[in-house]
Amino acid sequence: MIRGTHKTEGNSMNKIINERIKSFYYTDVNEIPEVNINPAKTALLIMNMQNYQVGRIVDYAKEGVETGEGSQWKDFYDRFEYITLPAIQEILDKCRRLGIKVTYGTVALKTDNPDHNVIISDIMPDDCDSIYERHNKIGSSITAGTSFVEDMRAQGIDT
Repeated sequence: MIRGTHKTEGNSMNKIINERIKSFYYTDVNEIPEVNINPAKTALLIMNMQNYQVGRIVDYAKEGVETGEGSQWKDFYDRFEYITLPAIQEILDKCRRLGIKVTYGTVALKTDNPDHNVIISDIMPDDCDSIYERHNKIGSSITAGTSFVEDMRAQGIDT
């Protein structure tokens, strides 16, 4: 396991990374450096957490697990429901408490169902959060076809 310290406005939080789930990009990293976060210059970006992209897959996976007809989805469903979503909720709550700007990146889907483009209810944006909608014809990057980069710069956000 790797242990690192992350400081935010004088608060220190130890983080342990389990070697088993560490990304292959970081296989040579043996220590996490200390990271100082200035909430006034930091933003959280949550990407692609819309009903069509995540909600429908989770619903399909859950149904398949419950009926036994989609056992191949069990690992995906379990990981999303019990690891990914709680982790997003935790960091979202911490960022909001610290006054860190929260932003969402979505894809403008061409669909007959307007609920498909809605961010999943577990992590719904607050009124003060920003949503950047990108269109498929432009690409999948939040920096292409939205004002995300310009808005962050204008607000002094660099992290």
